[in-house]
Amino acid sequence: STFLDLFMGLLKPNEGEIFIGEENFSEINLDNYRQNIAYVSQDTTLLDGSLLFNFKIVNEKVTEKEIYEICKKVQIYDFISNLPDKLNTKVGENGTRLSGGQKQRIALARAFLSNPKILVLDEATSNLDHETEASIISTIKSFKNKITILIVTHRFTILNDVDNVYLIKDREINRLSKADKMS
Repeated sequence: STFLDLFMGLLKPNEGEIFIGEENFSEINLDNYRQNIAYVSQDTTLLDGSLLFNFKIVNEKVTEKEIYEICKKVQIYDFISNLPDKLNTKVGENGTRLSGGQKQRIALARAFLSNPKILVLDEATSNLDHETEASIISTIKSFKNKITILIVTHRFTILNDVDNVYLIKDREINRLSKADKMS
């Protein structure tokens, strides 16, 4: 969590410097930087309003067809299409009318619809069963080499096909080898 707070610019380091490529993080425009990031956390936040409103808040030009297409990829399409008001269904304050897994899948769909350059997933599949999670990981893999994806997880099965794995433990960051990832 601290690493992500630093990465998002929510915290400043007590000592040392952070660089994004060649640019010192302290010199970048945080508003512009954050506009390129989609963040999905374990504790998903939805706004009081309809599902459609919650999708359009990240991309006002997105069509219902595009919403449904990404909803299929994150395994929430069937749920939404069986609701009496479909995308016009009200989710309640902070999504209280939805389960944790439903909120996470909606948040993932919303993240993809925002067309980010960087996708940050912080335990973003923790409320999902293994089958649904595997399907969503497949969707995430389809974005590989198109956007930068940063995954924070305690589930090592998610890490099988990633390019780099870093273990943060006891205030140290260590890059794991391919053999370490598989064990």
